[in-house]
Amino acid sequence: MLNGKIITVDPKDSVVDAIALKDGKVAAVGTNEQVLSFVGDHTRIFDLSGKTVTPGLIDSHIHVI
Repeated sequence: MLNGKIITVDPKDSVVDAIALKDGKVAAVGTNEQVLSFVGDHTRIFDLSGKTVTPGLIDSHIHVI
């Protein structure tokens, strides 16, 4: 995924341009150029057009009405 705002939730609260996934796991995050180095013959590339990607959030504290 390129050209986005990837919220990494690392200790520095970094926001990067791109993310590479492999086998359902994060392989790399960084600039578009850094992540493009992970592209192979069978890579699917998604242009996020500035959209934001956040980590999955689980809300385990709910009040059932």
